[in-house]
Amino acid sequence: MTAEDVRRLIYGQIVSKAVQTFVLLGLPNLMRDAEHPLEQLTRSVGANPTSLRRLLRALAAFRIVQETAHDTFALEPLGHQLRSDTPRTAHPTALLAANLVGQAWDGMAHAVRTGKPAFEEITGTPFFSYLSDNPPLRSIFDASQAAGLHAELPGILTALGPTPPRVAVDVGGGDGALLEHILTHHPGTRGVLLDRPESREPATARMKRAGLADRFTFHAGDFLTDDVPTGDLVLLRHIVHDLGDNDAATVLRACAHALPPGGRLALIEMATPETDAHQDELARDTAVMDLYMMCLFAGGRERSTQEMTELLHSSGLDVANRTPLPGGAVLTLGRPHKTEELVTEWFRTYLMRDHPELGRPGPVCPFVEPAHRAGTIAIEHAEHIDGENPTELRRLILETVAKFHDRTWDHGNKALHSLVLVLPQLSRAGCQQLDQTQADLKPELATRGLMMGQFHKHCAETAARNHTFPVSQSPVPLIAIRNMALHDILFLHHDARCFHAYAERFGNRFAKGGVADPLFVQHYERAAARFRPDQTSGQDETA
Repeated sequence: MTAEDVRRLIYGQIVSKAVQTFVLLGLPNLMRDAEHPLEQLTRSVGANPTSLRRLLRALAAFRIVQETAHDTFALEPLGHQLRSDTPRTAHPTALLAANLVGQAWDGMAHAVRTGKPAFEEITGTPFFSYLSDNPPLRSIFDASQAAGLHAELPGILTALGPTPPRVAVDVGGGDGALLEHILTHHPGTRGVLLDRPESREPATARMKRAGLADRFTFHAGDFLTDDVPTGDLVLLRHIVHDLGDNDAATVLRACAHALPPGGRLALIEMATPETDAHQDELARDTAVMDLYMMCLFAGGRERSTQEMTELLHSSGLDVANRTPLPGGAVLTLGRPHKTEELVTEWFRTYLMRDHPELGRPGPVCPFVEPAHRAGTIAIEHAEHIDGENPTELRRLILETVAKFHDRTWDHGNKALHSLVLVLPQLSRAGCQQLDQTQADLKPELATRGLMMGQFHKHCAETAARNHTFPVSQSPVPLIAIRNMALHDILFLHHDARCFHAYAERFGNRFAKGGVADPLFVQHYERAAARFRPDQTSGQDETA
């Protein structure tokens, strides 16, 4: 490559501005049908004739238009792609580039220096929050998404196969363009769109125009904080590349949780090449899109297929198939791990490892690894309970406690016995009810020498040594029943009944000075003083 070639790259911004100006003036639509004299175009768009001639002749060099006779111009095939009524039109993309999106690209140096998106530096607000407050720009963005869909749609429908889903859930689907095509293609399918409230009106209008309103539900929410509605097909089209790894994993976990056994996630994203094929057109396209993401979104980026596989797997999903789509995108079909595999993976990658926010060295739960090694973690499932009926949930937990007592354990160390009940269909409201039921049952179970912990992705329980760290969050809701242990003073010192049950078992050890951890001693002594010392001594069951 010569210096002249590099200069052409630098001057590419001028070409982009010329195309944007061509669209802003409305010329692609105006010139759609015939050849047009310069004088007529000048009057129609209110331009300076000399400057307009120079613009059009410059665009002719790039085959956007052609000068068919002196000062007479017509669209070339590339120019027709800028008309607003052309399938797969680039018209809204040009309008986005001519707006604040282009200004964000101009701020790339800020993004590179700081690691923060230039869009937020310019506007003071994240991209999608800005769109929420600017309906005209939101409409342009939705139109750009819908135009890109035309190229991908045949491949998407082929990859999803002929079997119709019962319920298709489009996460972050904007005005519902993709979901409209899914519902049209599968007449028996119902559709749910999860997006911000401002998408309700355009999505509902689209479905009414298509005659699909009776099979469509709009679900207002934020996919980073709210549950994803349940469906046997969940669609994520060009959403994950807007997000950093942590937020992407949050969304993918929510999608995995929304899928019943046998359900599928259709993830549509660009895929960066795994090789150093710098001259490859796909490599250039994904490189450009990656810089686009960097300028607009905190943490947003394009990922390789290997990176996407790792992200899916850590979120509870296995890759079932991949289908390349036109334009460089790839449709990845994901299926949920078997629930038990998901739980054991969480044991291995979280509970059995150190965590910097825990407030102490050692694994998050020191008992899981020896219990796992001894084979004393029993896992059971309650597949069809949403947890929202408190009576049903309480009965289920007490039945699990009875199973724990009645179970024949192969290992004699009671401290390692654990019965885990997985509740994969627990709703967010069910998770809240689980928190309340655990608190209600805690004293009763403590008097029986038992502990019950609840874990789910919304759990607010914090680490004993760091009250800002939510330690009990898991990819799938579950409860764990085990015998009371010495360290449980950390969880039992607030309530008199719980503390008395603890002191009956471990009071002698404290009385003899046999507890080394100063935090255990501090909690015990304060609780003993608070809850009548004459009732706090007892026989240590481990003595």
